[in-house]
Amino acid sequence: MTLNCLGTIVERSDRDGLKAVFFDMDGTLVYFEATGMERAMAILRELGLYSDAVAEAYRSAEEWFRGRVKTHLDRRREVFLEYNRLVLERLGIHEGLDELAEEIQRRWENQPDKVYPEVKDVLQRLKGRNLRLGVVSHRYPILTEKSLRRHGLLELFSCSVSPLEAEAPLGKLDPKLWDFALHRIGVKREEAVHVGDEPETDVAGAERAGLTPILVDRENKYQGIACLRIMDLTQLLKLV
Repeated sequence: MTLNCLGTIVERSDRDGLKAVFFDMDGTLVYFEATGMERAMAILRELGLYSDAVAEAYRSAEEWFRGRVKTHLDRRREVFLEYNRLVLERLGIHEGLDELAEEIQRRWENQPDKVYPEVKDVLQRLKGRNLRLGVVSHRYPILTEKSLRRHGLLELFSCSVSPLEAEAPLGKLDPKLWDFALHRIGVKREEAVHVGDEPETDVAGAERAGLTPILVDRENKYQGIACLRIMDLTQLLKLV
């Protein structure tokens, strides 16, 4: 069985051709309770660096970041360290910048996310159907690995792919990313689906590359999207 774009149950007849399921990370498998800015400010508070100038410091750093980062290949750790140094400088801190920037980044990278409650059971059941599972995410690769390991999910996946590894500057909108992912997992594009929560990247990117996209719409925001749509991953079991 499957779901159409409006969430209505319809019959599916091509299940036997499916060999692999790719998943996005954030908003699909895992989530953070706080926003990125809230988490960044919490780190500064932990380090005793918070002040009334924080909002303006981050505004300036974000402006620099938009000019510096043109593609996903620019989203490297050294760029984020430079971002942290710029925030610190805007806060009037000029000593020990490298050490503080590294500590901020270390704490950012080790902030625990939360896994959606149905995820592990669904992944185990999909593996039980002899499907290969992979992650395709814009996350920095080591952060994906840390998250999956923390939640006891790493061993369920055959591969994890990021734009940096695939040298795909456009991320999920770049066919190079999907070609790389398909090669890593060992299936043809017509034998795979991709599950994600962002229409502009997960759905559009998978469609452009010839994979079947499945939109996870946990808040029921995208009723008009013309693709397979589920409310949580439990419904995925009816699709594949």
